[in-house]
Amino acid sequence: MSKETYSIPAGPTARFDFQRNAIEACTLHAAAWGISAERLTKMIPTRADYEQKYAIANNPNTQSPAITAAREDAWRIYKQQLIDLYNHDILNNDAIPASGKDMLHIHYTATGGGNPAPAP
Repeated sequence: MSKETYSIPAGPTARFDFQRNAIEACTLHAAAWGISAERLTKMIPTRADYEQKYAIANNPNTQSPAITAAREDAWRIYKQQLIDLYNHDILNNDAIPASGKDMLHIHYTATGGGNPAPAP
């Protein structure tokens, strides 16, 4: 028997791509996968704030330590919502096919020990 797990990338570009892929897939397949539309809707403002701050920090013409700090603050808040989405709606969800699990970067680990929560 195995448990499902995931990890959120640490680098700014990789985690931006990870979250965008996850939210787009979950939004597209929410009904079929039984994902809470309410949870996804509540994430919209936080996601928009994070993506806006990411875009500003990712632009060489607008980068600054203050902008980078604002992006990181927005990420910390948004990351908690992503963790909640994964832990409550995605992990061990039998409605999500193997191809969906691959798309969402779900991995399998042997049972016993281990925590399905992502690394900080």
